[in-house]
Amino acid sequence: MSFSNSPFKTTFRRHLHRLAVFSCIVTLAACSKSNDTAERHSAETAGRNDAQIQQGGTLKVAFRSDNTQLVSLDPFQVYWVEHRNVLRAVVDQLTDQDPKTGEIIPWLATRWEINPNATQFTFFLRDDVTFSNGEKFDAQAVKLAFDSNSALLKELPMAIGKSYVDGYVSTEVVDAYTVKVNFKNPNAAFLQATSTTNLGILAPASYRDHGVKDRNLGKLIGSGPFTLEEYTPETRVVLKKREGYAWPSAVSDNKGAAYLDEIQFTYIPENGNRVGSVVSGEIDIAWPRDPFTDEEYQYIASRGLTLVQRARPGITESLYPNVNNGRPFSDPLVREAFQKAIDRKSYASTFFGNHYPVAEGVIEPSTLYYKSQAQNLQHDPQAANALLEKAGWKLREDGYRYKNDEKLTVVYPSWTAKRATSWFRIR
Repeated sequence: MSFSNSPFKTTFRRHLHRLAVFSCIVTLAACSKSNDTAERHSAETAGRNDAQIQQGGTLKVAFRSDNTQLVSLDPFQVYWVEHRNVLRAVVDQLTDQDPKTGEIIPWLATRWEINPNATQFTFFLRDDVTFSNGEKFDAQAVKLAFDSNSALLKELPMAIGKSYVDGYVSTEVVDAYTVKVNFKNPNAAFLQATSTTNLGILAPASYRDHGVKDRNLGKLIGSGPFTLEEYTPETRVVLKKREGYAWPSAVSDNKGAAYLDEIQFTYIPENGNRVGSVVSGEIDIAWPRDPFTDEEYQYIASRGLTLVQRARPGITESLYPNVNNGRPFSDPLVREAFQKAIDRKSYASTFFGNHYPVAEGVIEPSTLYYKSQAQNLQHDPQAANALLEKAGWKLREDGYRYKNDEKLTVVYPSWTAKRATSWFRIR
C-alpha cells in the first residue's frame, strides 16, 4: 500500500493485511496428471456424459495445516473451511443452496413448510436413503441429530453450529418420513442453515456408539458418496467411494456414485512445498490459505498448471471501528476520511501481488445479490483531508492533526496480538 500524498501516517504497514476491504480468497493450485490419478470432474467436465468421464483413481489434495486447537470433524463443530469440504463428501444435508441463484433446493428433504412466524419447520424426507453402515435415513435419524446437537451446547456452548439452532425446542416425528422442528423464537435463517455442513445429518450410530471426542476424530457415519476411513490429525484424511450412492443434491451434475475411488488429504504447512508437490506430481491439488506471491503465481503458470481462485461468499476481511463516544471513529466524517485515504489497488498489489483482486465492498463478489461499491471506495487523499478539516481535526506544524490538543490517533490491534498505532498526517 502506498501512502504517498495521503493524510495518514502509519507505523504498522506490515500488519495491514487484515484490513477490511480486501478479499479473502481461497485459491487452488490444480491439477497435474499422474498415471494413477483420475481426471477430475470439474467445471470444465460438467457438460460431458458419463461415458466420457474416466472412472476410478485417487485424488490427492494437500491442505496448509490442521487446526490443532480446534481439531474436529464433527459437522456441528467443524471450523476449518478445508474440513467442511471434506465433510461435504461424507455427510448430506436436508437442503442445499443453488450457488447461482441462492435458492434453497431439495436434498434429503424433498420439500418443506414453514409456519408464518418461522418457529416451526416441517420437512418431508426422502424414503430411499441409507447411511453407509446400512441404517435407514428417516425422521428418527433427523430428530436424533438435532436433539444431540442441541444437547452438545450444554457442554460446548460456543460450538460453530450454535447460531443455527438458537432457540431450539424440539423435533417431533410426525411419521416415518416427516419431522417438525420447533423453536421458541423466530428463526428465519434456519432453512438456509439446513444447507450447511454444520447441520449435516449423521447416522444414529454416530451418536449412539461414539462420544463427541470420537466424532471430533472422525468416528462418524454419513449418507454421502464417500466414507471417512481415516483421520490422523496433522497427517492425513482418507475418504473411500461408497457404492450405490444415488441421492445427490438437486443441483449436482453427477446423479450417481462418485467417479473417484478414493480421496487423500494431507497437511503440508509450507506454501512452497505444497506447490512443489503439485509440480512433482506427488499431489493433484494444493490448497493454500494465504495468497500466492507473484513469484509463486508466475511459477505455477509457467509449469502449465491451472490456478483456480474464487472468493468465499460472505463478508470480506473487515475492520470494525469502535464508534463509542470520544473515539475518533465515532465521527462519521473521520470514518469516511479513513476510507478515502486508502489506496486499495496499490495495497493489494504490494502485499499480495499484481494478480490479487481488490475488494469493492463489504461483501465478496460471490455473495448472492452482490453489488459493487467501488465508486464509494476510490482513493482520494484530498477529499480525506477536507473531511478531517471539517471534522475539526486541524493540522499543526509537526505534521499531525489535533482537536482540543488531542492528537488524532487510531489504535489497531494486529493479528499477532501486538498493538499498532497510526497517526493521521499530511505528507
